[in-house]
Amino acid sequence: MKVDSSNIDKRALRQLLKDQYGLCAAVLSFVPQGEESYGYILETLAQSRYFVKVYEHPSELNVRYEAANRLHTQCGLEFVVYPHATRHGEFHANLGEYAVAVFDFVDGTVSDQSGFSNEEWKQVASLTATLHKSVQCPALPSLPVERFEIWFEDWLLRVLSATEDTKPLDGECECEARKLLTCEKNNILMTLEKLKQLAERARTTTFEQALTHGDLKPENFIKDSGGSLHIIDWSKIAIAPPERDLVNFVGERFELFLEAYVSSYDKAPRLYPELFEFYSYFLILWGIADYGSWILLEDADLAEKEHVWTELQQHLPVNHEQVQADGVGQAIKRVIGAG
Repeated sequence: MKVDSSNIDKRALRQLLKDQYGLCAAVLSFVPQGEESYGYILETLAQSRYFVKVYEHPSELNVRYEAANRLHTQCGLEFVVYPHATRHGEFHANLGEYAVAVFDFVDGTVSDQSGFSNEEWKQVASLTATLHKSVQCPALPSLPVERFEIWFEDWLLRVLSATEDTKPLDGECECEARKLLTCEKNNILMTLEKLKQLAERARTTTFEQALTHGDLKPENFIKDSGGSLHIIDWSKIAIAPPERDLVNFVGERFELFLEAYVSSYDKAPRLYPELFEFYSYFLILWGIADYGSWILLEDADLAEKEHVWTELQQHLPVNHEQVQADGVGQAIKRVIGAG
C-alpha cells in the first residue's frame, strides 16, 4: 500500500499525460493501492477514466509492457489490462526518476482466494493456462528468461545487518520488526541457503517454459460488473516454468484449480514439486527483504510502515512445514498422474 508521500510533481505529471498520451486530466486522484508503484485514477475532460501507475525503480519495464500490450492487441488475450503506447510508441514515459504507464480503468472488484466461487476459481485457472500457452505467440518481443537468480540476496542481508544497529527507533512497529527479525535471523539465513541449493539444482534441470505473469496472485484479478475477469500488474512478465505463477494458487482449492488448469491443455504439462518449493521460499524471502527494508532502511511514511509491519508478520516465522508439505506433489499426482 502506498501513501502519497512521493515528490512527484503533479503538474508535471499532468503535462506528461497530455504530451505523451494525449490525455487532458480534469481530475487526477491518488489511489492508496499497490506497493511497487504510485497509482492514480485519471478522469479526462471527456469523462473517460484511466489508471496511471508511477514507478520509482522500473526494471526492463518497457519490454515487459510491450509484451502485455501485444498480448491484448495482437494475440487476442482480452483479459489482459494492457499499457497504452505513448505518442512515440513506447509503453511508459519518463518523469525525472520515475516511469509512468497508463492503462484503461477497469471498474470492478478485487478479491483474495476466498472471494471467488468455485466456478470463478476455475475461470482463474483457465485464464492462467491461456496465458501460459501464449509463450509461442509470434508477436511477443524478446522477454527476460528465468535464471533462478536470487537477486535480492544482498538486500536481504542488509536488512538483517540493520537489526544489529542499537540506535533507538522512532515507531513501535520499527522496534517490533527489529525484534522479530533478530529472533528469526538464523532461520532466515538457513532458509536462504536452502533457496540457493534449490536454485542451483533448478539451473541444471530442463523445465517446460511458459509465458508467466510473475505476480499472478488472486488480488491481481479484477471482476467487472458483467462478471468478466481481467488481469492487472504486468511489470514482472517473463518466460519461466509455469510453477512461477501456479505457486500463488496453492491452498485449500489447489486441486480444483489444477484440474481446471490442466483441462485447458491438449497434453497435460509436467509440473515439479521442487519448483513450487523454490518459488515459495523465493516469495517468502523476497517479502522479508522488501518489507524489512521499508521499515528499517527506508525513510517511509508512518502509515506505510504500519502496513508493511502487518505484511512482514505474514512471512515470519518461516513455515517450513507448509512449504515442504507433500500436498502439492500429491495433488499433481492425482490430477496429472506424474510429478
